[in-house]
Formats: sequence, C-alpha cells, structure tokens
Amino acid sequence: DGVWRVVQDTAVQAGDESGHVTGRVGVCEDVTERVEFRALVRFQRAVSRCLAGARYSDGFLEELLRTICVEGGLDEATVCRVSEGSPTRLRVRYSVDGAETAECTCWRASEATWTSTFRPACSRISVPVVGSYPILSGGSVSGLLTLASRKGGEVFLPLLESIGGTVAILGAMLERNDAEEKLRTSEERYKALLEQSSEGIYTFDPATHQILEANRRFLQITGYSAAEAAKLTLEDLIAHDASSIATNVSRTVGGSEPLVGERLYRRRDGATVPVEVSASLVTWAEEQVVLVNVRDVSETHASAVALTDLSQRLRLILDSTSDGILGLNADGRMTFVNKAAASLLGWSA
Repeated sequence: DGVWRVVQDTAVQAGDESGHVTGRVGVCEDVTERVEFRALVRFQRAVSRCLAGARYSDGFLEELLRTICVEGGLDEATVCRVSEGSPTRLRVRYSVDGAETAECTCWRASEATWTSTFRPACSRISVPVVGSYPILSGGSVSGLLTLASRKGGEVFLPLLESIGGTVAILGAMLERNDAEEKLRTSEERYKALLEQSSEGIYTFDPATHQILEANRRFLQITGYSAAEAAKLTLEDLIAHDASSIATNVSRTVGGSEPLVGERLYRRRDGATVPVEVSASLVTWAEEQVVLVNVRDVSETHASAVALTDLSQRLRLILDSTSDGILGLNADGRMTFVNKAAASLLGWSA
C-alpha cells in the first residue's frame, strides 16, 4: 500500500553437525510503533523543556517553533497573533531557512471557524498544512499555530495530537503576558501622572516605614535626591515623635478614608517645613503601600502671619488717631470702631 514501516532484522548463522556454516537465518520484527513512541516521548520532552520556566517573548516563540520542527520532523511552523479591533499583530515563523518575525494581518475569527487545514491570510507556508491549532487566551482566540510538512499525511498522527497540550500552555502564557503588559502600561502612565503632579507624592511600606518612591515635587519640597529619599524612613522625614508617627500609620492602614492633617517635615538641610498631607492605603505592584500627597503650606502660614501682623499694625494706627473712624459693610452694619469714635459716641471700645 506504499506505507513505510520500520523493521529490525537479526541474522543468525546456521551450520551442520560438523560446525560448518551452511547459511544464515534472518528474523524481521516490525518496530514501527516502538520507534514512533520513542520519537513522541523525545518530542514531548524537548517541548516541555522549552516551556518549563520560560517567559513569553519573541525569542521564546522562535525557539519553541524551532523545537517543534526539529524534534517533530516538520518543515515549517508559524504562530500568528490575532486580536479583535487590532488586525495588525505579530507573526513568528520557523522553517528550514531559519526564523523570522514580521507583521501579521490575520483577521479575527471565532473558534468555530478554525479547521485542520485553515491557513492564516499572512502565512507564506508553501508546503502541505498538517495541523492548525487555535490558541485560546482569556476565553477567546488570540492566535493560531500552523504546522506544515512535505510528508503531508504521513506525519505521525499522535505527535500532532500531542500539540494540543503545548497550545494550551502557550495560550496561558500569552494571556499572562498580555495581563503583564497591560499592568506595565498602566503603571507607566500612573508614574507619568505622578511626576507631572503639582503636589508632592511618595509611597512607603506600612510595616517598615521605608520610603519606596517619590515624585519630583516631593524632592523639591524636602531637598533630597531620589537616591537619598529611597533611604529614608518616616522617622527621618517627619519632625514628630515616633509614637505619633506609628499611631497615624496604624490609623491609615486600618481606616477606609484618607487621613488628612498638617505635619512638620524635616528637610535635607535640617530646617522644617509645614505641609498638609493626605495618606491612604493602596495596592501597588501587587503589594499594599501607603500613598501620601504632600502640599507645602509654608507660604500659606507666612501669609497668615503677615496678615495678622498687618491687622495689628492697622489697629494700632487707627486707635492712635484723634479722628473717629467707623467701618461699615455692604449692608450698612458696623464692623469696626476705633477708640476715638467710641469716645465721641459714648460707646465702650
């Protein structure tokens, strides 16, 4: 029927009673299943080693496809990434000519669309397709693994069937990679927003009180560099006793509302600066930290002191004149009377 089989032949010498060799007896054993089973085990071990402990990257896909082709006796393997709303994604292809990474223009398809001979629109596969496997990620199709071989239908079927487990692991890796990429993008955007904030912002570990990160405005308020700030604890920064600091940290960790108040912060030069702070417990990179917003209120305090001083000076001037002076608001109500006016009107000052 034209089907190739693997046989193991053994030749045994035959002789007469005098010991002379009179011929050979050959014994043939069909070991096709045994050889194919060993090849399958070798293939699965090689793919498992490639997957074990690996993290998704373009280089990882190239190595995985190379392993599938070399150990599986295939000529070509292609992974195309497809995504809803984003028709241009990544294609990684491995063949006897080597590996290549290019742009993928696959369309979005439902799981029911995939067939064993499905070819992605962007594929340059020039030999018979022997298997096409949807890569599921997050409950939807996120890619396609296509295998091809010049041997066509003669490829060992159990080997193709074993690819299903590899595809499942690859789908999980793609899902994890996409989640990590979204998280990384979100954190980068958040950090960019923090850097542009007009308020000082920093985070600290609620257990150790160690400062973890600080934005540019916080460094300007305190006079520290980023490297110096990363070595500080709250006790180094806040000019209050340690018990007060510990109490406020406990209130922040245990409360559902941000803790707001004024504190004195110690600058790098030893001077103190009054600040208004708002602290709350947040989750940052899968860890709970305390996020603190800091606003320098030293100018506000200075303005309040200057205003009080000016008011006192003005009162002294008005009370020292012999002319009666009254102050009225828009409703005609008296808001101010100096000593001379009170004396003229017979009122007590």
